[in-house]
Amino acid sequence: MELKEYFPEGQVNHLPFMGENWLTIAEGDHYIHLPKKSLTARELFLLEKCDLIDDIAQSSSSPWQDYLLLKKGPSPEALGQFQFIFLEHKVALPEDLLELFKSLIPSLVTVVFITKSRTALLVDQSQDSDFLSLFTDILPTIESDFGIALSVCIGNNWLDHNSQGVRGYFTEENLLLTSYQEQKGEKQLFSFSELLLWGLLTQVKLPILEKYFYHHLVQNKEISDIVLTLWQCQGNLVQTAQKLYIHRNSLQYKLEKTKRQTGLNLKNLDDLTFAYLFIHKQ
Repeated sequence: MELKEYFPEGQVNHLPFMGENWLTIAEGDHYIHLPKKSLTARELFLLEKCDLIDDIAQSSSSPWQDYLLLKKGPSPEALGQFQFIFLEHKVALPEDLLELFKSLIPSLVTVVFITKSRTALLVDQSQDSDFLSLFTDILPTIESDFGIALSVCIGNNWLDHNSQGVRGYFTEENLLLTSYQEQKGEKQLFSFSELLLWGLLTQVKLPILEKYFYHHLVQNKEISDIVLTLWQCQGNLVQTAQKLYIHRNSLQYKLEKTKRQTGLNLKNLDDLTFAYLFIHKQ
């Protein structure tokens, strides 16, 4: 008999957290939430004894947990430019490791405990830090010093020009990461452009992300011209500048501007391929 049949008043969904009035049990790719007031002391004891209750889901709520996972209320903080770093882990992250992240990333806004095995770091990216390089350097040390294996996905650097809010980007990045790992498995470290390209080719539905890139890549003729010409010139900057009748330094400036606006580094093949295919898809 399914657990839901024993507790018909429970709710089943994909949210790992429902608030302090619920007990949450992970079951496969979804969660069963049981209202505490409906449980007897004996039932509660047995659930705890069998180690079924999800520890992350029972932790005290925070404004960011409510906003991102429960979709409650406005964003706790206005962030014009931000990035998520997703951490996959087999065991709970030690407090010392979380403190290390806080010391290495001064712009860390909050730590979001998504599930027992997935945690996200929300970072203010107004200073445009390179976290892919940072984690490339520190992952071996983390594994050695803490005895913990991490799989790290560096999310996109989002510029929230239309005040979409952090939640929409978080939800779709998290969904894309889950879909990618179900099909491709885990890697130790990968960038968001790998996920984007895979998501585009496999037609994962991401309306908020699609709207974002449509605005920056398709509606902006200057950027779309650069993407198409750079693709035709196989990434050669000198030839691209000549075809666009601009100085190479001017092209470099425009590429940096595009990176700030979209998070895409068009000098990277994955990023350029995604941008080119996205424009042609429209």
